[in-house]
Amino acid sequence: MFLIADSGSTKTDWIFCTPELGVIKMVSTVGFNPIVQKEDFIREQIHHTFRNDESVAEVTDLHYFGAGCSSEERRGVIKNILEEVFKNAAIEVDHDMQAAVIATCGDDPGFSCILGTGSNAVFYDGKDIVPPKGSLGVGYILGDEGSGAQIGKIILRDFLYKELPYELQNHLEKDLGLDKDIILYNVYQRPNANTYLASITKEVEGFKHLPYMHKILRYVFTDFFRHNIQIFPEHQTYPVHFIGSIATHFEQELRNAALPLGIKVGNIVQKPIEHIVRYYLHKSKQHLH
Repeated sequence: MFLIADSGSTKTDWIFCTPELGVIKMVSTVGFNPIVQKEDFIREQIHHTFRNDESVAEVTDLHYFGAGCSSEERRGVIKNILEEVFKNAAIEVDHDMQAAVIATCGDDPGFSCILGTGSNAVFYDGKDIVPPKGSLGVGYILGDEGSGAQIGKIILRDFLYKELPYELQNHLEKDLGLDKDIILYNVYQRPNANTYLASITKEVEGFKHLPYMHKILRYVFTDFFRHNIQIFPEHQTYPVHFIGSIATHFEQELRNAALPLGIKVGNIVQKPIEHIVRYYLHKSKQHLH
């Protein structure tokens, strides 16, 4: 049996498969990101989830793709924890961008991007992944252009300054019960502030018809393209594919931002895990034959 794990900053999907039976079951947990979460938190969550799962002993191959796993050190953190739980498995830990490439590009050249709680982008030349030169890769405080965290941060800032359109200000204040103390507590004192910021973006999706939201979305998506895509000479030659909740929920706004830049938005995949599982099932069946 093999196990595929696709982990963003908000959610992790774990899918157990065999070449003969295909998908056996799926488990969902919180997302893991070793950049913004402590090792003990990740260990506790994974141990708790799989402590009494009988399928764990049957897993022989585990492919884990995770946010924040861009360095050998951070991949090692995740791999060590997984080895404590999945004792019979050969474990491979890779960056979530590798998963994005498998899900969107397949074997064809193109750009593969993540727009969810966080953001990232790479160019795939058909053989190798090429990250943007000078890419920050530092998370939501200094980077993550176009992400749910960036959008949420702008909206909360404007909320505190009382610069939002009335209906949006009223929704956050009355319907969600937000005030300055609640916001500051969630952003500065609780863990996973990036997830909290992105949750605000999800709450305002119903207001994307407002000119204010058009302006914000055009700004953040243009910011994303400028820092992550336009720096490649190939940015107008190959399609730019996306996965993630922000790309899915704001697809039209994303395509509108790309148009004047001469950038062609390609596939927007809602659930990359399904594409990744199909890839490994096909690979394992080929191996059997």
